[in-house]
Amino acid sequence: MALGLFDNETEAKQALGEAVDSYCSPAQLRFLFFQILLNVPASAVELFRSFQEQLSVDYIDQSYSADRVLALTLRDISRFLQAGGSSLRNFGLPEPHIARLNEQVLEQSFFSNDILDRYRHEADLAYRSLNTQQASVFDTIRDAVEMSR
Repeated sequence: MALGLFDNETEAKQALGEAVDSYCSPAQLRFLFFQILLNVPASAVELFRSFQEQLSVDYIDQSYSADRVLALTLRDISRFLQAGGSSLRNFGLPEPHIARLNEQVLEQSFFSNDILDRYRHEADLAYRSLNTQQASVFDTIRDAVEMSR
């Protein structure tokens, strides 16, 4: 591409099509897509629409929702573009929206009250099985951790 071998959108589509036909991985396709965006005068939106499934198939295979597949694919392309000094917005593509959940939200969504009660009960039983010296060490560590919160 740096040699000026690609001149227009048709050639960009051909390059991606040949990469798909050559069984390139979705990650390789995303890298090629990024290279094309930076080096070929082509509509990023049109090119993305034409090859969206092939660019995303690894995430599709993981049974993610369509929104998450799109966000992950755009995130990957965005990382390449940022490394190249550009962004998705520069090419008319949307920025991905990937929620970052904090630990407490994850705990709430993965642990029901029954599971938490069972863990508390098991922790209580384990604490009762400690000898006096072990319990003292445990209490000292627990108190230090709770004070740091």
